[in-house]
Amino acid sequence: MSEESNLIINSISYLSNNKEWLFSGVGVTILSVIALTVINNKKKPTEPSLDSFPVQNIINLTNTNSNEPNTGTSTSKPSTEPVKDEEFYKNTTKILIVDDEIKFKLPKIFKSAGWVHSKLIKDIDSLDSPDVKETDIFFIDVQGVGVSLGFKDEGLGLVEALKEKYPSKKVIIYSVVSQGDRFHNAFNVCDGQLSKDADPYQFQRVLEKFAFSELNHE
Repeated sequence: MSEESNLIINSISYLSNNKEWLFSGVGVTILSVIALTVINNKKKPTEPSLDSFPVQNIINLTNTNSNEPNTGTSTSKPSTEPVKDEEFYKNTTKILIVDDEIKFKLPKIFKSAGWVHSKLIKDIDSLDSPDVKETDIFFIDVQGVGVSLGFKDEGLGLVEALKEKYPSKKVIIYSVVSQGDRFHNAFNVCDGQLSKDADPYQFQRVLEKFAFSELNHE
């Protein structure tokens, strides 16, 4: 028991046994002392004991205090983004050759050079077909294609339609005929022109020019 508590108990006991002092000057003084002592005791902050803390709070405090200092070492995972080199573009660029001559050797030439996604079709039936939507670079023959979609200018009409619908895709025109409508708008909107009997090297150079365009601007 604290000294203050003993003082209060003894004072109350004394006054009870000496009632004639209760309202005397001494009694009033004692009562004042008791009152001040009680008030001061109430004002004293009580420190919480560990028993008053929930177990989870104690655990959280312990974990917070035990955090290791930041050493500045990054724990982030290394980037998994592929390196965009020539091999990357050869494996990802999709090439579509549209030629009614199914024995045309251009797809074989491209694949031999490492261009994995090279495909030849006789004609395009729909501008919304998966083959068209997925293609990055088109090689379009001027004659014998575009017929399925009813273009009166055949391949030239097809080229014009492709560039209008997919302006970001690359379209190269080629033909065995050196003479023709050189003023057709298709020659203005296309990305390149070749003779069909050009050396395979020339086709590959045109392909590399557009497929490696990002590398060339780095």
